[in-house]
Amino acid sequence: MFHLDPLSTTIGFAATVGFVGMPHGGLDHHFGRALLKPWFGRSWMVAFGTAYLLVAMIILACWQWIPVVALIVFFLLSAYHFGEEISGSVPKKLLFGGMPIWLPILVHPVEVSEILADMIPTWTSSRIVDYLMLTRPLFMVFCVLFVTVLFFEGSVESAIVPVLSAAAIILLPTLIGFTIYFCGIHSTRELAALSRRQNSTDPASGLIRVLFAAAPLSLAAVALTIIVTVFFSSQTELRPVLVQAVFLGLSAVAVPHMLLHAIVRRRRADPFPLSALGWTARFRRGVPA
Repeated sequence: MFHLDPLSTTIGFAATVGFVGMPHGGLDHHFGRALLKPWFGRSWMVAFGTAYLLVAMIILACWQWIPVVALIVFFLLSAYHFGEEISGSVPKKLLFGGMPIWLPILVHPVEVSEILADMIPTWTSSRIVDYLMLTRPLFMVFCVLFVTVLFFEGSVESAIVPVLSAAAIILLPTLIGFTIYFCGIHSTRELAALSRRQNSTDPASGLIRVLFAAAPLSLAAVALTIIVTVFFSSQTELRPVLVQAVFLGLSAVAVPHMLLHAIVRRRRADPFPLSALGWTARFRRGVPA
């Protein structure tokens, strides 16, 4: 187990999530436009922004008033979202997609309890550890199932990423392990898929367009996180405020993001290939067609 300065680790985690993890969700306004413009015309942005922010505010309100429910829902939705890229049944998707959640609880309960205490200040880490310890038998079963499925159902190639992800989560501090999974695996896969949809013959060119198109929302999310952190860190320590801002921000964005994409898939509203880059249009000459 590596031991690093907690504040430096948290700052690195927040920066990596902001600049590497967020862009894969930065195209939501393009998906929203493809979905809503046929109904609302030029007012699609008002409808999209209102609905998106309303869902985000409801999620943040749940963290304030019913944190246990908010935490469970966040964990379940995250497991499902991470597992969408896994082939197989829904239980398998939840098992593999939830691995970045249940495995840290199993192997690093004290670290996880400290993170959860930062996310929900009304809780104490010692109280959370007691609850987490009650889940260990269940998660040990998950661990056995995880290894069994890998051994009997997966090929060597399909097992590489889950095994390396599990190793990082077990051997590294929890925030670093999560960052490697969320940014290095989940976000990278999503960006690669979006790049292929943008330009199937030249994914590298597609990636450039995707990153330009995702920049406005991604940078806005980063800026908002910085503003919130600076404001509240004047009243308390920086590290817990940063942890809370990042994870609650992720949950507030993740729920409308998943709802939007579920509706988009159902309605087959496809914004690709991206024909406009909004405020980045002036850079088009430097972006491959």
